[in-house]
Amino acid sequence: SLTHVYLTYGLLGGISLAALGFGPSQGLVARWFETRRGLAIGLVGAGAGAYPLLAPVTQLLVNSLGWRGAVAILGAIFFAVVTGLGMGVMREPPRARDTPLSGQPQSGSGIPSEDWTLRDALKTRPIWWITLAWLFMAVTIHFVNAHIVAFFVGLGHTALLASGVFAMAGVFSVINRAVGGGISDYLGRVRTFVGGTLLTGLGCILLLFQERAESVWGLYVFAALFGLGTGAQTAMTTALASDIYRGPHFGTIVGFLTIGFGLGGALGPWLGGLVFEMTGSYRVMIGCLLVALFCSSICMITAGREIGKLRRNTP
Repeated sequence: SLTHVYLTYGLLGGISLAALGFGPSQGLVARWFETRRGLAIGLVGAGAGAYPLLAPVTQLLVNSLGWRGAVAILGAIFFAVVTGLGMGVMREPPRARDTPLSGQPQSGSGIPSEDWTLRDALKTRPIWWITLAWLFMAVTIHFVNAHIVAFFVGLGHTALLASGVFAMAGVFSVINRAVGGGISDYLGRVRTFVGGTLLTGLGCILLLFQERAESVWGLYVFAALFGLGTGAQTAMTTALASDIYRGPHFGTIVGFLTIGFGLGGALGPWLGGLVFEMTGSYRVMIGCLLVALFCSSICMITAGREIGKLRRNTP
């Protein structure tokens, strides 16, 4: 029944995603690295962005075994891989690496630079702006994740082709999470985020021109733009936060930031479905995505400026 879907995929899946998501993984890696932290966070984020690669395989499993069999097989694989790697390689950093480099004070108002807690962070403005940036970004990402296959199938393409395009977007996202993280170490987190937003926006605009046509090149160009754009965006929120909120409690701070990502992830798919049922088209929702992307960039730019003010006010 639908209640079972809510309890398993919704409740249990949501709890699992929170435990295995950005908070523990990126929060941990940010505490291991002092330099090239953007690259390190981007590499970890590349793993989180690789899930679309399984879309064609999943579609084949569904076609041959049904959705129940596909879910059971994927669940067994995920359990074995995630548990094995998690127990084998994840380690807490030495205490010495949990503190910022000398000469780089990160906090203000008398807060020790190496001991940011969530309560301390919530008293500052950057954490709220970063959370909002993540919320608006997640609206776009999760709308596409939930609806893009149905959108392409509605245009007359096969489900296997649509899932393949979705997987292609994942390939580009994986590449640019690592590359974008490295670039941000030199160009800055905010500039990298805004550049990724522009690419994502171009991909969404391209969707407006997709009609029932035999050509599939537009789908592939969308996949490249969307994957590269979201890849550059995703790691920047954690990376920017790690530049200011340092210390052993950073994982908790990232956990708070992901509340924005979770709320946007809930809003995007639901709003997309509602708009489609009301209008019979995704065009209005795509316009909403462009607005959300613009808002995410404004929030990220504001967060960067607030961090600059916080540093300048540090004694």
